[in-house]
Amino acid sequence: MLFLSRLAGGTTRLKEALIVNPYNEDSMVDALDRPLAMSLDEGKERWEALHRNVTLDGIARWRDSFLAALEHTSRQPSGSKRACGERWVWS
Repeated sequence: MLFLSRLAGGTTRLKEALIVNPYNEDSMVDALDRPLAMSLDEGKERWEALHRNVTLDGIARWRDSFLAALEHTSRQPSGSKRACGERWVWS
């Protein structure tokens, strides 16, 4: 089972992981208890989905999408508003 911090940034892509708030003790305890309560079938389904995601969407694809985003950002006219995470920044 994959435990993933909600602060890590991969939560939208690795939905089958158990998402935790590392600063919240109750969140951590609940997440650690969850695999013990889930069925073997659910655990296998989650693992297989995570494995597919990581193997099909590896570092090369991430690199290409990251560089494409940088290229797109560099084409923004000066003074335009663009997204930076969930905040808006002015260049």
